[in-house]
Amino acid sequence: MSQKGDRPATPEEEEREPPLSTIPQAPKYKVMGQIVTLESPWLTIQAERLLDDKKQLLEYWRVEKADSIVVLTLHNSRLVFPKPVYRVGIDQTTLDFPGGRLSVPEAGNDVLEDPQDHKRNVVIQILKRELGIAGEDDIDEILPLNFRGRGWPINSSFSNQQLFGYVATLKEACCLDPAMLYDKSYDSTNQQELLELLQTELTCLQCRAVLQEWMLQQQNKKSSL
Repeated sequence: MSQKGDRPATPEEEEREPPLSTIPQAPKYKVMGQIVTLESPWLTIQAERLLDDKKQLLEYWRVEKADSIVVLTLHNSRLVFPKPVYRVGIDQTTLDFPGGRLSVPEAGNDVLEDPQDHKRNVVIQILKRELGIAGEDDIDEILPLNFRGRGWPINSSFSNQQLFGYVATLKEACCLDPAMLYDKSYDSTNQQELLELLQTELTCLQCRAVLQEWMLQQQNKKSSL
């Protein structure tokens, strides 16, 4: 049974969830040989010789990376953001939701942490690091946006990395440090304000995907009432 936050989904929620993909599976490429492997603490680059479904031999380069988590954060019904940061890859400063890498759960007492508990703990650590919350006691609710825990591929032709989106609702009494916050927040109940955010300031594709998925789910909830 799928999970809604920390509880099992109801039968009605199960019915509303889309089925697992019914897309016909294409033939997998066959690995004919390894060209090179480059490893770093952040990623692994693999170069391989692959035989595709047309019997063509390809030299294929791909990246293996940790999955990412992006946390849409609500405080008193407003979207809040950490201060914009400089992004080396595009040589620009961008506005982003709190986010980070989803590390592999570590073994403890010979028992691996439950994957859902691990993701939740990563969300809490991200919010502590990027928004300065004290800890879990500052959070009213954490809900996943991905259906049935399935990640969204970010760049499937080049990388195995997937995106997991979460919504964290902070308690009204939570005191956020203004020094860590973007100087603007956004009314989560104002559709026009959210659209303007998408059109003018939120350029990060992962953040946009999380916001738009949340907006779609909110709209679906209203339509089902």
